[in-house]
Formats: sequence, structure tokens, C-alpha cells
Amino acid sequence: MNRVFPKQFTWGAATSACQIEGGVLAGGRTFSIWDHYCQWQPEKILNEDSCHEATDHFHRFSEDLDLLQQIGVNAYRFSISWSRIFPNFCPTVNSEGLDFYERLVDECLRRGIQPWVTLYHWDLPLWLHYRGGWLNPSAPELFQEFASAVAKRLGDRVIHWMTFNEPQCFIGKGLYEGEHAPFFRLPLRDALLAAMSVIRAHELATEAIRRCSASSSGVKVKIGFVTVGIVSVPATEGEADVAAAEEDTFLLGENPLWSASLYLDPIFLGRIPEELPQRFGNVLPDWIERMLPLTQCTDFLGLNLYTAKRVCAGKERGAMKVLSPPGSATTNIGWEVVPECMYWGPKFYYQRYKVPIIITENGMAAHDWPSVDGKVYDPQRVAFLREYLLQLSGCINDGVPVEGYFHWSLLDNFEWAMGYRMRFGLIYVDYSTQKRIPKESASFYRQIIATSGEVLF
Repeated sequence: MNRVFPKQFTWGAATSACQIEGGVLAGGRTFSIWDHYCQWQPEKILNEDSCHEATDHFHRFSEDLDLLQQIGVNAYRFSISWSRIFPNFCPTVNSEGLDFYERLVDECLRRGIQPWVTLYHWDLPLWLHYRGGWLNPSAPELFQEFASAVAKRLGDRVIHWMTFNEPQCFIGKGLYEGEHAPFFRLPLRDALLAAMSVIRAHELATEAIRRCSASSSGVKVKIGFVTVGIVSVPATEGEADVAAAEEDTFLLGENPLWSASLYLDPIFLGRIPEELPQRFGNVLPDWIERMLPLTQCTDFLGLNLYTAKRVCAGKERGAMKVLSPPGSATTNIGWEVVPECMYWGPKFYYQRYKVPIIITENGMAAHDWPSVDGKVYDPQRVAFLREYLLQLSGCINDGVPVEGYFHWSLLDNFEWAMGYRMRFGLIYVDYSTQKRIPKESASFYRQIIATSGEVLF
């Protein structure tokens, strides 16, 4: 039987520092904005849960990597806590923080697992928050210093890097909608200024990673940018519906901060979306055009894909939303199960940006708990994996260069403002004891990897 997925396909699982590490003051680390709100405004978090211990990955990473190895992945995506590397507003690097990530990288490699490093997964250092966060004019340069320090230490062993994860969330939800830390509701002008600051920071960090990694080993690194996988899927495969869905995928909408094109067009196309000055010119920073084009090449696009909107061609032009049938499947977090997003999403994004695609997150929140036999059965997640990966297989077989898939998440974890209510992990975590239990889905994922997807059929 022919391979469903390419022989050299990257299979992985993903986490982020704030959601699993704990040890918030260990090894010289200081608070991030999420640590701060858990401590001083716990009402912002569901059930007043705290990320201060999370799943204690800081002390248990060897155990977690053993579990990762048992699943059979060849890659692990994790993020670096900026506050662990630069605990204060000063140029002094915290060597203890870098020591931890060096051990983590070395232990991954010893197990035959490639580390994929994300520099920023929403956990802004508190010291930078007090100085204006992403509205501080020096924020891009400070992020460049952070990237340089990490790349100098790890650049001889880490090949794959991601600068930012989902700016739609930490800019749109964090600074404009008030749903994520720091829970601000800034004017759109200020939030757009912060978004442009992130794009500039990506540019500077990309240069720093290439420079510092090359000085470490001469290895050719690959650098990506990760976005929320905003996708509209066509109600039918008719030409008009497909064209409407593709166009709708990249429209700015009423809230431009939530779009993908706001961030990706400057990075991959060297220009801002055409709609932006037409619709939001009155609140755009006046220097935005001078920032472009960017000079640094970005090697791949990371898509975090969970769900999608179904649309059909409108009677005149554009797309019309198609309502889902009553009782359509949804995950515990309330997102509709739309496997077709794994076919149309990578296809649309590749056609627009012409770079390899990595599925940097995909998974589902479910009601998981141990059964009487001590095992954790999660048949919905097994079904979810099968349906979504079958769609991804079809996308690859149709010629889209999707080079990797990372399941979100390796572990049940701190799910931001929703605390510990949502369980996304392949590994169940008893938060009172920190006991880990691989779920049925972990076994199924192991079979998928071992057979290059043949078990899906």
C-alpha cells in the first residue's frame, strides 16, 4: 500500500511554556502577564485557576519526554519563556533559564526527537508590560535581543524556529477585546500599532536567529510564523463556492486584528492587505508603508487549525455563511468539528503565500477522566484525529506541500482564561497529584505515526 503521508513527514506534539512549565520563580525567572493576573486578579481566570504550577513540566520534563517518545513522534514543539531568559529590564541574560532549555533540547535529541522552538506564545514579561508592552517603541529590539540570546545558546542544535504564535490572540483578544491578558480594550489605532510592532519584531528576530545560529554551527535554520488558521470552507466543490471560500478566508472582516492576512501579507507578500487602507486608513499608523517590504525571508507558515466557517457563493458577489445542521458535532470548548478545514486551509494558504505549510496545532477539548480501570478513553478525540488527518492526507496528495503535523496538546494544561476546564492533551494530567496517564488517543496517534497514516483507512 502506498504511503498516506510522505516518508519524511514530521509528526509531533505541541505545548507552550506558560501552559505547562510552572516554576514561575524558579531558576531566576520572574512573572509574565499571565502569572501576574493569576496572582493579583484571579477572577479573570475561570475558577480562579493559576498557571503558577501548571503541569510542573519545569521539574518533570524528562518524564514528559519519555511519554512523547513512547507515542513515537519525531518532533516536539515547545515555547521559551521570555521571563526565564530576561527576568528584568536589563541586558543581562539569565544563564539558569538558558540552562533549562539547553537540557530540554539535549534530552529531545537524545531520544531522537527534533526540537521545534517557538519564541513567543503569549507570555509577555511583566517588566515589559509595565513599560508599554508591544506599544513600547523599543519592543521589537528587545525581542531581537531575546531571540539572539536563545539562538546563540541553542542555534547549533535547533533547526526549526517560530517567532510568534497567533498574534490574533495576544493582540486581538489581549489588547482589543479584553478576553486575554492583559485584558485591555484599547482603541483600534493602538491595537493596530501593536500588531505592526509584532511584524517588525518578527523581522528583527528572524535576522538574529539566522545570524546567531550561523555563528554557532553554520547550520541552515528554518524560520516560520504561526497564525490562527482562519478558514472558510466551501459548501460544495463547485467553482463559485470554492472561489468565494478562498476570498472569504483572507478578508479582514469587521475586526482586522483577527484576520490572518493582516500579519501574513506583510511577512510573505511584502505589502499590507489592499482592504486595510481602504477600510481602516483613518486609524492606521502613518509609518506602516515605510516598514515594508521586509528584508528577511520566512521559510514556512504555521497553521493552527481547529474549525472553520462554511460558506457558499453569494447571489451577487462574495460569500454567504451556510448554517450547520442542528446538532452538529462540537468540542468541549464549543468549536464545531469541521474536518474539511484541514484540506481547504493549507490549500488556500499555500496558493496565496507559496511557502511550505506546517500544521503547528490541531486537536480538541473533550470531557476526559479516568475510567474504573484507571485508563482514559477518549473516543471522540480518536474520531477527530481520524477525520482531520484523512482530510490533511487528501490535501497533501493533491500537491500541497504540508510538511508536518503537531497535535495540540501533548498534555492537558492551563488553558489561559479558561483555566483547567478544557482538556486538549494526549496525556491526561491529574492536577492534584501531577500523575500522567496516556489516553486512548495517544495510542491511536502512535499507530498513525507508525503506519504513516495507513491505519486511518
